[in-house]
Amino acid sequence: MTPKQKADFAVIKFVAGLVLIVMRKFWFTSAAVMLGIFVLFWLYGGCLALLLTLIAFSGIVYQISDQLVYWPNFPPDSRVLVQPPSSMGLPAENLYLYARDGTKLHAVFVKQASGAVKSAPTFIYFHGNAGNLGHRLSNVYEMYRWLHVNLLLLVSTVATA
Repeated sequence: MTPKQKADFAVIKFVAGLVLIVMRKFWFTSAAVMLGIFVLFWLYGGCLALLLTLIAFSGIVYQISDQLVYWPNFPPDSRVLVQPPSSMGLPAENLYLYARDGTKLHAVFVKQASGAVKSAPTFIYFHGNAGNLGHRLSNVYEMYRWLHVNLLLLVSTVATA
């Protein structure tokens, strides 16, 4: 052993002996401190485990968030089969509107009877990202029937050459 290692060992032996003397004299306090250290370590480890679990869970939710929010093909034939408003007995007409940037928008205007069309308020209805307008016609029919409103339904954008 080198002289430095002997000196280090002497310091460790002295500190350990001092701790043992204190523990023998104050055994109750020493036991309480040891229990406190154990509980603190246990709680700290539990908090750390909880924190790591929450981080892992948020990472998983982040990775699958697109599947939770955006369902582009639900149901599978939603891009092919679109039920027209006339199938529910709604008086509707197709409109093509142009946005400020020149984008052509396809919309359907469901209007109240000829006398009430001007006095009824008009709602703009966006059907959301899953399915198509045909899947929301029951909602449109109920608003038309019970609220007595005109509805402007945005169907899609139309590609321009």
